[in-house]
Amino acid sequence: MVFVGQHIVVCQNSASSESIVRGVLLHEIMIHMFDYCQNKLDVKNIDHLACTEIRAANLAHSKAKMSVMAVHKVSEEIAEAAIERVLTKGYNDLEPVGRRIRRNSLDMPRAYAEGHLYGYKM
Repeated sequence: MVFVGQHIVVCQNSASSESIVRGVLLHEIMIHMFDYCQNKLDVKNIDHLACTEIRAANLAHSKAKMSVMAVHKVSEEIAEAAIERVLTKGYNDLEPVGRRIRRNSLDMPRAYAEGHLYGYKM
């Protein structure tokens, strides 16, 4: 699964179930594409990448450090330092979902229903 500019590639060999595909789409579209379009995400900037990965980890249950290490090909220490620099900002930013999504809950439908409260056209 790869976010390439404005395209997302979901590989069949690693997305073997509907729930995995849904998780990938939440992670890539709802978080990274939102950051790319709204927050001018620059994945070449390690702090930008760390921030969007923290947001994805917070909202879509993924692993920020591993993503930063893989994308930038940096050591665990460098990835951790980048994450530490932006942790508070990234963790507290709940857009575009508006809440932390709990597994097996009604949080996602509620977030969609409340979209108009955050200025999103539904």
